[in-house]
Parts: sequence; structure tokens; C-alpha cells
Amino acid sequence: KEEKIVECWGECIHRWDIDRHRLLFMHLKSEDGYRKYETVYEKDLISGKVRELGIPGRIRSFDIDGDAVYWTALENDAMAVYRRNVDGDIELLYRGKAFEQIENLNVRNGVILASVFDPEHQSFDIREYKDGEWRSLTDDFEMDLDPFWMKDGRIGYVSAHDMKLNLWALDEATGHAERLTHLLNGMLHPIEAPD
Repeated sequence: KEEKIVECWGECIHRWDIDRHRLLFMHLKSEDGYRKYETVYEKDLISGKVRELGIPGRIRSFDIDGDAVYWTALENDAMAVYRRNVDGDIELLYRGKAFEQIENLNVRNGVILASVFDPEHQSFDIREYKDGEWRSLTDDFEMDLDPFWMKDGRIGYVSAHDMKLNLWALDEATGHAERLTHLLNGMLHPIEAPD
């Protein structure tokens, strides 16, 4: 049975909190009758109340890690990565170089996985942000997107090897990548369910 939880304009990227009591989602905010930019809202599924989280900027991607919200925002010609504990102070973690793009955030225990476009290499690669430093996990000319931690310890992601977007799994310890699907039409935004 299908049930509408929230209505949003734009990409409607969304994340559940760990207890599934809150749903955070991106919505294209309207001011004076015009849709201006996407920002993050929260719906409390117990009370049914929706509120804007007051996260400034043009949000491109976000994720929840415990009580903290992480997001990327477009600022002039560069991206920035921020963190904020619920209703706490905003902390700038990283300001990107010109034309660098940081998309598809996935955060666990303060470690960020993202799909990062480097203007020098002209491709999206999977990178990990930890202790104030970025580290490349993939480095090829294919488009690598949508990283997430899998329950078996590997990192799942979508890659355009063979010109089709399919699910891959990367063993961080060995650097070995394995293709998990062989879809002719490709895929985007996979996630591993709790079950």
C-alpha cells in the first residue's frame, strides 16, 4: 500500500534517522511565490509536524549521522561541506576548490563518503573524508556515484563501467572492486535495507 509521507519540490532527497521517527528531506523553498533554492526540512512521524531546519545555502546533498546533519552547499563557484548537531552551531568542515563538486554524501561515525568531481581529472570518483583529509577510493575515468557502507564492510557504489550504471562493491582493505549487478538500463541511488 502506498502512502504519501511528505510533499516536496525538486530532487526530494531524503534520509531517515536511525530510529525511523524522523524523516529529513530536501524541498525547493518558495519565497514571494517563486521557488528559490533547496533546503532541508524535518518531519516528526509521531507528531506529524514539519519544520525547516534553518540550514543556510543552496543545498546539494545531505545525510544524518546520529544527531548530526552533514550537507554540501554551493557557494559561488565552489562547494563546501558543513556539519551541525540538531539545533546546534554550524561547523565548516571543508571548502572545495573552484568547480569541484561534492555529491551523494553518506556519513557514518563522522566519516564522510562522497562522489567528488575533480576538475583536473574531469571525472567523479568515490572519496572518503576523515580527520580533515580527503582520500580517493576509486581513481578512473568512469563516473562513480552514490557511495554507501554495506553491512559486510565493503563500500557499495554505482559506476559507469561498460557505459552502464551498475552496482559495485569495493573492499577498502584490498582495493578490489566487484560488479554486483548487470542491468542494461542502469541504476541510481541504491541503499541497503536493514533486513
